[in-house]
Amino acid sequence: MAKRKGASYFPVKIPLNTLSGGVGRQAPSKRLPNEVEDMDNMFCTTERSIDKRNGFYPMDGLGIDLGVPNPASMWWYWFLVGKKQQYIIGIDFDDTSAQLLYVFKVTEEGEIINQEVDTDIDESIRKYIRHGIGSAKDVLRACSVGSSILILNTEVKAGFSSDGTDDFMFGLDGVKTDIVDIRGRKIKYETSITVDPAGRAEIWTASTDYIWENTAIDTTDPHADDSTRYGIWKVKDDLGGTSLPGPTVGLVTNPPSDQPNHWERSTKEVDGTTVNIYSEYIPVEDYVYPDGNKLYLGQAVSKWSDLKFPPDANDLTAHNGSADTKETIRILYPDTGNPSGRGKIYYLSQSYLSSTPGWYRVINDTITPYLEKVRTPDEMSLIDQNRMPMQIYLDEDNNRWSIRKVRWDGRSSGSAKSNPGPSFFKDSEKKAKQTPIKAISYYRDRLFLASEDALVSSRLGDFDNFFIDDPANITFRDPLDLKVSSNVYTPITFLQPFKDFLFLGTSGDTQYELMGSENQISPLTAEIAPTSFFPMTEDMSPLVMNNNLFFFAKNRLYIYFPSFEATGQQAFELSQHVPEYLPDNYWTSTVSTSHNMIFAVAGSSPSNTIFCYRNQTAGDQIVQNAFFTFTLHEDIKIHSLQAIGDFLYAIVEQPRGDGDVIVQVHKMSILPEKGSIPRLDNRKSSSVLNLTYDSSTNETSFDIGFSLRTINQIIGFTGTGEEPTIDVTVDQGNSTDSTTRLIAIGNYSNLNSCIAGTKFTASVILSTIFVREEQNNIIPGTLNLRYCVVRHHNTGPYTASIVRKNRASKDYTFNHETVDAMDANLSDPFFEVDGVFKFPLMGFSDDLSITISSDYPNPMNLTNIELAGKFKRVPHFLTT
Repeated sequence: MAKRKGASYFPVKIPLNTLSGGVGRQAPSKRLPNEVEDMDNMFCTTERSIDKRNGFYPMDGLGIDLGVPNPASMWWYWFLVGKKQQYIIGIDFDDTSAQLLYVFKVTEEGEIINQEVDTDIDESIRKYIRHGIGSAKDVLRACSVGSSILILNTEVKAGFSSDGTDDFMFGLDGVKTDIVDIRGRKIKYETSITVDPAGRAEIWTASTDYIWENTAIDTTDPHADDSTRYGIWKVKDDLGGTSLPGPTVGLVTNPPSDQPNHWERSTKEVDGTTVNIYSEYIPVEDYVYPDGNKLYLGQAVSKWSDLKFPPDANDLTAHNGSADTKETIRILYPDTGNPSGRGKIYYLSQSYLSSTPGWYRVINDTITPYLEKVRTPDEMSLIDQNRMPMQIYLDEDNNRWSIRKVRWDGRSSGSAKSNPGPSFFKDSEKKAKQTPIKAISYYRDRLFLASEDALVSSRLGDFDNFFIDDPANITFRDPLDLKVSSNVYTPITFLQPFKDFLFLGTSGDTQYELMGSENQISPLTAEIAPTSFFPMTEDMSPLVMNNNLFFFAKNRLYIYFPSFEATGQQAFELSQHVPEYLPDNYWTSTVSTSHNMIFAVAGSSPSNTIFCYRNQTAGDQIVQNAFFTFTLHEDIKIHSLQAIGDFLYAIVEQPRGDGDVIVQVHKMSILPEKGSIPRLDNRKSSSVLNLTYDSSTNETSFDIGFSLRTINQIIGFTGTGEEPTIDVTVDQGNSTDSTTRLIAIGNYSNLNSCIAGTKFTASVILSTIFVREEQNNIIPGTLNLRYCVVRHHNTGPYTASIVRKNRASKDYTFNHETVDAMDANLSDPFFEVDGVFKFPLMGFSDDLSITISSDYPNPMNLTNIELAGKFKRVPHFLTT
């Protein structure tokens, strides 16, 4: 028969040596001892356990108010080029705003300085950047390229400037317009003078520029009014005297109407029929002169040694085809050669030394380089610069920031078939396709662009060139063009350089790596391989922190391991222990590499909640994997975050004292500040002005020298040594754009200055307490807790709230008592350097909720918690 073995309570002490595990949202019995139910406005570190965060405070200078008129439509980008070159780039996405670009400099001294910007930005640039129906955050992407920034609009349909079916350009929506494509339309490079392709010409003239053997060459422009100049022809008789024999036939002054660009030379019997003989302008690459020993008569050559250098002076003004062609060259190459767009065109059919096949234009007749390579004449040779990323840059000549179009290089070799350019600009039938570019990145001296599931790169060292240099000879410098889908269609959403590969995030639950061999990524070595298969948010780009890469998903955070490091799966969810804790959407994020922290603002619009994650490793072991939050005042909206060194910067929107909205730059130290510095957001010192005390209402009213509606607490200075902490409210009706009217309950008529700010509550809710064995496994039984001991360091007042069986809470407040203590909280005697706070619990652990919080401006660092009580093991049965 089974007999029950007796069980009794025995005293236990349960230490919580650290709460560095952050928040745990699994069942309480499945959490680690160092995980808590919730944690807000606390730093969570292995070094200090939990520590009340410092306050965010506005930076000096324009940090008080950036002066942007439309906070909701602003897009922000942090451009960091070393300690002394840190800029905040702002774009006003509202197409009714007069000013498009804003630039502010962040100085080492902690000031925000306005930078001069170009307000007269080209209208086509404005239309490109502001195109789209989504928010600026969803539409715009950017990457740094050297000392400039490329900004991409992901809703503009990019492509070639025209498609060759006609000469009309495409609009931002990919629909054809009625605008003629001067720069990129199909053109024809013609020989600089008329030629006799059939070799039949018999006439000649004395008005020639020079004579070569038995050929007379006249390089005068035959399009001039003088129709008696004919260009090139054969000399009929030997040249022996000082003068040339006259022509044998009459001249036809006016060309036939059906061939307006040809010139009639003479008539001749051909197979018994009298025909007109013409000399013609023909395409440069088509010309092969009948006499193979006279290659100088043509402009198509196989090697430069067939030509005479330096060129003839007349080659600088030589004909290049139609007037439209001349205009195209003038616009495409405004800084070289003849400014009117002239210059003799040669076609090189084979590589010669470092010269690749293609079309070359004479730009100089005295010094090298004599020639300049020009775009191919066929259709789809030029990418439309009006629908491609724009460049934000510092115009050093005028010392101001501006935005310009990028002069994307056209195709200079091959044809539309042999050198097609980016594949996503053509459909399956090789016809022009207009498509939005969704991702941009600059890595290893190449610009990478992605559209749908295609990834392309520029040439090495030439970020604005997406064409092959020589289709007959692919080299490691040429562009990449790859598809990434693997059985499943996976559109690319983000490109993130990391270590020796480019990480490709997609919306198809697959991640890829672009790698090369021998540490080179080139057309000869590039390969894309799917490496992990996890969902990934389209709200937030992947983040690099130290030697690790992270990416967010809905309610999740993943760490990614490169393929050469991973021994098992290549991505691992770090948020498994906090299910449903992380948000569905993310607005902005940043990483602090020096403090191993990730910060992300929650929501699909600016909000006041920052989700924090701290990851710390020792060797290949993760020693901290903690989540927690920072919560600002409900009227404060965070638009952008950036961690720089030991500070977290935030661009915030909040109401002034008079109710109008302003945008400010705030910063917060990630390292613990001195205990004498108030833990207040919006912290700023000010004189007290216009102070009055109304004894009938027992209210003190006064003004401070800045304007914010979110001010709710001050540290007063009276000149008598007292430093009272006073809760205040804002009188909006009597506040202005530069002052805030505050009301305090009580008589504070002796105030002369203060530190004003917005108080916040730092709190931690402990998880259910269990008795555990050495391996942290829970021992079944009943735990009756009697009291709790909290050890703290450099800590002012805080409150422990105990809730038993969902009843009203019982609060116990720690106050550091000193002899002759005054009503003060910030001076060294009024926070305890090292101390202990003991308070009763008196309840079963399953019935208790323990919250420790502080809304005082004092520091609070809880280093260790110990709970004491009695424990009764679950009785078990023995068989006799």
